[in-house]
Amino acid sequence: MQYANVGQEYWAVLNKAKFDVESALELGLKGIFIRDYKNYNLEAGIMGVGVSTGSFDTLCNHFGKDKFAATCQELVVERNLGLFVVISIQVDAEGNNRKDITVYKPASGGNDLTAKYESLQNLMEGWEQMQLADKRTFKAEELNGLGEIVTYVLGNPSYTRKKFEAVVKGNPW
Repeated sequence: MQYANVGQEYWAVLNKAKFDVESALELGLKGIFIRDYKNYNLEAGIMGVGVSTGSFDTLCNHFGKDKFAATCQELVVERNLGLFVVISIQVDAEGNNRKDITVYKPASGGNDLTAKYESLQNLMEGWEQMQLADKRTFKAEELNGLGEIVTYVLGNPSYTRKKFEAVVKGNPW
C-alpha cells in the first residue's frame, strides 16, 4: 500500500522550528524553561523539569550564567520547587542531537527536596543508561549567591524526560 506525501513538508517545517535555537532564544529563559515543563510530585517536595531547545552552554553564552540561575530561582519560588532540572536539546548542523541535563539547587525557598541535591547527583551518576559525561559544577559564589548548578552531557541521546521521571520516582535517593 502506498501513502500520499501529504503533510510531510509541513511536519518537516514544524520539526525544524521546534529545535531552532535562534527562535527559542527569542522566548527568553523563562519562556524556554516553561515551554515544555512538568512538575514531579515527590515525597520530599516538588521537582520542576523543563525541556529546552539550546544547550546549557548556548543558553549561558546568550543570557549569562547569572541570568540562568536567577531565572531558575524565580521558577523555584514561583512554583514552590525543591529542585529545578533542565534537559536541553540542541541539534547541530549535521542533524546530531546533543543533550545536557542540568540541576539547579535554589539559594532560598525550596523544601525538603532541596537537601537531596547531592543524592540526586549520586543517583544520576550511578544510572549507567544516562551515560553522563563532562560534569561541571557552579557554586553560589560563581552565581552571585543565586544557588548551585551541576550540569552534564547526556551521552544517551534517546534519554527523555519520561525516562528521567521513572528514575527519580522509582528509586530511593
